[in-house]
Amino acid sequence: MREKQNPFQMKKTFMSALVLLGLAAAGATAGNISLTSTNLTNPFDVAYTDFTLGAGKGALASGSNAGGSYTFSTFDAVMSIGSGSAVGSFSLTITNNTGVTLTGINFAGTVYQTKKNSGGISETLTAAITGTNPGLTASSFNVVTPNTGTPSFAAPSTAALNVNVGSGLTLLDGQSFTITWTDSNDGGTDAVFGLGSVTVQAIAAVPEPYQYGLAMAGLLAVVVVRRRISSKKA
Repeated sequence: MREKQNPFQMKKTFMSALVLLGLAAAGATAGNISLTSTNLTNPFDVAYTDFTLGAGKGALASGSNAGGSYTFSTFDAVMSIGSGSAVGSFSLTITNNTGVTLTGINFAGTVYQTKKNSGGISETLTAAITGTNPGLTASSFNVVTPNTGTPSFAAPSTAALNVNVGSGLTLLDGQSFTITWTDSNDGGTDAVFGLGSVTVQAIAAVPEPYQYGLAMAGLLAVVVVRRRISSKKA
């Protein structure tokens, strides 16, 4: 005979399913990347879809001039135009899921510029860091217009952005922080520029030689104790 299912158990199972669905939906939210143990040796490739856009205007076109943030899939980048009260911004949340405490991070990307400021002004996307304060300097992540050559939609001017934090960072497993880049309304016709081709690599502390010695001593002690116990039983 088929056992009759407990109504309370059915309700509990249903609620658990709802929770799992909710967590799955939350995990799919754009603007978040999760660093795993793999990223201790291989950088995480950040796609333009991993960023969250503020005042998003959709895909960048050669004639785009309205203030706001844009995607630029050709170069896997997010772009900004600061115009009037509508300024561009975008953000990226980085979570440590490596299983260890991170003591450093390598953040690399390319600054793309498709149009210069009409007044020749050098413009900046100013970075700010929120969430867990891991000991990073926000200004290190500032994005500055290259202002070289004659940039265009098809052939942007570029510059490298490299932030290498080898020490001073303390980001525990499960902790995260968010970097937000914000444009401003500069004089003249504003430049069109942004950030793309981003990679992030996690760095964990390398154990000191004495730590290996302590671990070996502990392991040896365990072996000795087990042998003594075995000999007594014999």
